[in-house]
Amino acid sequence: KIRREDLDAVREEELRRVSRHYRLERSPLFLGYNDQELAVVNHEEGVRKIINVMFHVKPTAVITHGPKGLGGHPDHIALHFLVRDAFSHYKKSPTHAPRLLYAAASQDIIEAWDIDLDSPEASPHVVIEVGSYWETKIEALKLYASQEDAQDVAAQCQAMPLRREYFHQVEPTVDHGVVLQDLWS
Repeated sequence: KIRREDLDAVREEELRRVSRHYRLERSPLFLGYNDQELAVVNHEEGVRKIINVMFHVKPTAVITHGPKGLGGHPDHIALHFLVRDAFSHYKKSPTHAPRLLYAAASQDIIEAWDIDLDSPEASPHVVIEVGSYWETKIEALKLYASQEDAQDVAAQCQAMPLRREYFHQVEPTVDHGVVLQDLWS
């Protein structure tokens, strides 16, 4: 069992391990908040930190949780609002034309996993075939050993190998009924 005072260091190391597993070129950037703390941080301060990261990294696509946090976790819900508000500042830069996307789920996943979701998280506009990377995702989820929900999702992904990732594109808007096949369409 992990002691509460050790949890933040454990979670940070898990994220670093996952980043190495995915062979990411960039190390994860941390905002300096503890686990289960995002819901109570000063909103303007959190937004400012995320804006600084966005202008440093200059992403062309920003992916975050939707309003329900894709499962109701308070940190995920808080992160949604922080990123959404930071994005509204970032997109105003004349050198950027970024996309804002929320993680989403298909109707069959919502029903099979009994997730309480509605639009936009239940309305994917982007469906990406991930093929053999599905197993990489499952192994990455397992690396979050301290997080029971990650272990549950890994087991659900193994039981229902859809080999797709789903996103709801918020900005720029997508016409109703249009489904994109990649993040750059």
